[in-house]
Amino acid sequence: MMCYRCSTNNPLLNTRGSVCINCRQPFIYSASSYEVLPLVQFYLEEGVSDEEAVSLIDLEVPHVDDPDSHPQLTDNGGILQPSV
Repeated sequence: MMCYRCSTNNPLLNTRGSVCINCRQPFIYSASSYEVLPLVQFYLEEGVSDEEAVSLIDLEVPHVDDPDSHPQLTDNGGILQPSV
């Protein structure tokens, strides 16, 4: 297992438990695949409530295949220009 915090390769069995042998970052496993999850810690800005943070996290990510999300380019004499 690789630690996503310090990039240390860890043995499968560790006498200290399910933590990194170098930085002691605890490993959190996926319930479906049992792989270590690359978690990131973040802090809320002042004025953002827990409920608002959860609703922002739950927002759907825009699809990359959505044609409206990318400007269309047209070839105008060898020069690519955004179409209007």
